Amino acid sequence: MCYNFSVLVYSNISSRENLHEVNFYPQARFEAEAKARNQAWQAGHFEITLDEIYQTLLQHPLFNGTQIEILKELEISTELALARRNTFIHSLYRKALENGKRIFFLSDMYLPEPVVIQILQNCGYQHYESLLLSSTLKKTKAAGSLFEHLITNANC
Repeated sequence: MCYNFSVLVYSNISSRENLHEVNFYPQARFEAEAKARNQAWQAGHFEITLDEIYQTLLQHPLFNGTQIEILKELEISTELALARRNTFIHSLYRKALENGKRIFFLSDMYLPEPVVIQILQNCGYQHYESLLLSSTLKKTKAAGSLFEHLITNANC
């Protein structure tokens, strides 16, 4: 059984685009992500990492290295604090576990894998066979390559 990360958990902020309404989240962060994604696509990559976003943000004249690290850690801690379990999907997850189903989590996500693992654990998703992240594998669900990776490597 495969689950999409954004279905397993959700945030109290309605969409990533609305994060700029939070005082610590400047518009420059969104511009840096867009620029990092554009650079990745030009280089033939399908996904970026949080580090790549903040390396791009470091080019902004208003931020220095110390500020960038603080902002990145603040983004991570905010993601950890705001993630909530989707109770309906969690009930399906528990049912799958009870029935001995194989469980794989896939996500087009720029957050580091340890952060995603912590979010999953915090939301009650401790038991699964594999977590496949686009930022780690440089493959995406959107392009289909993350699903291909799962099928090839997990004998699904």
